[in-house]
Amino acid sequence: MKPTLVTGSNGRLGKYFKPFLPTGIFPLHQELDITNKEQVFEFIEKTRPKTIIHLAALTRIPTCEQKWQEAWQVNVEGTQNLVDACKKFRVSRFILMSTPCVLDGESDESNDENAIPHPTSWYGITKMCSELIVRQLKNYVIVRSNFVEPKQWEYSEAFTDRFSYYLLSNNLAQAIISIVRKRSLQGIIHVCGDKKMSMYDLAKFLPNGDKIKPTTLKIYYEKNPAAQKLTKNMLLSSKKVGCFKMSVD
Repeated sequence: MKPTLVTGSNGRLGKYFKPFLPTGIFPLHQELDITNKEQVFEFIEKTRPKTIIHLAALTRIPTCEQKWQEAWQVNVEGTQNLVDACKKFRVSRFILMSTPCVLDGESDESNDENAIPHPTSWYGITKMCSELIVRQLKNYVIVRSNFVEPKQWEYSEAFTDRFSYYLLSNNLAQAIISIVRKRSLQGIIHVCGDKKMSMYDLAKFLPNGDKIKPTTLKIYYEKNPAAQKLTKNMLLSSKKVGCFKMSVD
């Protein structure tokens, strides 16, 4: 049986796939640099995966603004290299991890899979471009979701006015595996938690959450007047799959 290849396998999401894919291929960056087209082609030709789960990306809005060239190289050119290799070596299925940031995030309502992309950040633009690239393939899934690792919130504060239906990395990995196994699921799929939460609610849910202080977008912009606009509402809904429960286990 041909294996599944997971890019970005040591990242905030990728490492949680390993228990679900005991025969999967989980290359380190030095083994598979997706921005190196020659290396990508050599690796895909050698390993011949049946499915690619593409998680490798430069993420977070401020990071992509600061490293805009690297964001383009990784998120756009890296995805194109993988898609080109899929075409040449006949990889059966391609799963792309995307983001709610391809939408504008201004509505208080949830966006389903038919929502028209309208990114307001460079990160969102690069991920929208990667979605368009993946749509060149016949058999693809674009997963949009919002997640954090099941560990202590990494900041001292969290927003009370940025919302999503969050999942933890382990929940999202399991959800994506269930999508991979259901061959009839294709196209854009929103993978959502079962509860609308602010970032502050989410931070409080995580270990040592009682130490996190609340803040707002207004305060953030006052402190950082040159900051790129953050996506306010990352609210997704799905017409294709049900909600998933957020759980540390």
